[in-house]
Amino acid sequence: MARNKQNLKQQLITRLEKQRAYGQKKEKEQRGVENYNSGRAVRGIHSYASMKTYKNSVAQFANWMKTAHAEVRNTNDITESHVREYIEHRAESCSNFTLSKDLSAINRSLFGCTDNRNFYKLSDFGDYRRRTEDITNNRGVHTEHHTNHYARNEAQILAQAFGFRRSSLEAGKLTTDNLVWRDGHIIGCWTIEKGGKEHLAYCLYDYRDAIEKYVAERVERLGEGCALSDGIDSNCAVHQFRSCFVKDVVRELSYDWSPLHQYRELFIDERKLEKALSHPYYEHYTGNHNLEHIGIASQLISHNRIEIIFHNYWR
Repeated sequence: MARNKQNLKQQLITRLEKQRAYGQKKEKEQRGVENYNSGRAVRGIHSYASMKTYKNSVAQFANWMKTAHAEVRNTNDITESHVREYIEHRAESCSNFTLSKDLSAINRSLFGCTDNRNFYKLSDFGDYRRRTEDITNNRGVHTEHHTNHYARNEAQILAQAFGFRRSSLEAGKLTTDNLVWRDGHIIGCWTIEKGGKEHLAYCLYDYRDAIEKYVAERVERLGEGCALSDGIDSNCAVHQFRSCFVKDVVRELSYDWSPLHQYRELFIDERKLEKALSHPYYEHYTGNHNLEHIGIASQLISHNRIEIIFHNYWR
């Protein structure tokens, strides 16, 4: 029998990769067809962030399998008892929310996107119900009144999607009139940056649906022309969101479907980009990053010096 060229971890990750559907429209199944799934998105992992989370989870599972059950070398040999044992092992140090995430990743890697009938359920392995009162932050403090709780920082999604500075999120500074729409979708938002500089912020593709839902809810509640933000808590990690925004922009630019390619002239000053790329800092640069993409990301967060991205955001 031929030796399997991929180890268990590679097999699980390969199965996840086959479900990749970045940039593809989330079609809904229609009523009356076989296996109707109540309108849930079908076939594929549409989010890069979800794929990254799934991969991390199955990698941990594979590492545990290598230690606890080294004899298992093929995904088809993984049984329910193995999964149950792993969940019980993880439950010793992880929350029920983490267990749910881990099991979701394992289900995806073992059964794909459509075979929901065979999915393992946490309830099959014990009482691992997720309770909001059990959520704590990294200091062990319960998050009911935690400063980064979404209910107290509703506008944090603006920081995540547009990479805004904190100053742009002040109450009433941005309104729905600042939004830029193209082809029925929000692609950007005008703001005034430090020094009174006008800046068109880009809306990340992965956050487009969430932003449009957020805007629609505010308009319904407050009317057209309403403020986009009621303010943001002083302890909300805005700079961390900007750092994540930079990485997401560089990742998105690697795909042809990114609106940044279609609407590049709206967001990018080519003259400033060329000047930034000619900085002596990069004369002997040997890194494996796409400098043009880094330069574009620097403009999108209202910087023109690419080295600032490496020193302060690329961590």
